[in-house]
Amino acid sequence: PDRVSTALSTYIANTMGNEYVFQQPFDMTATYAETSNQTPVFFVLFPGVDPTPWVEQLGKTHGISQENGTFTNISMGQGQEKPAEAVIERYAKE
Repeated sequence: PDRVSTALSTYIANTMGNEYVFQQPFDMTATYAETSNQTPVFFVLFPGVDPTPWVEQLGKTHGISQENGTFTNISMGQGQEKPAEAVIERYAKE
């Protein structure tokens, strides 16, 4: 069993190409370039993954930050729907 994953990776790389085996590192700047006010970004996260530093860093390069009131970070847990909706409504008006 310990050789199966290596053998599968080798087979897929040889058959379909390395891009199906090796993923490029996430590029927040490229992702942002594909967005607009009509095309938002939603992150589906795995345990241990936190895109917040990437988002905050990119925001700062565009003058968007919590410090100047143009960025709000809300972790969508139980009971966070109303606060998130309020923030979206506020930013839509501004």
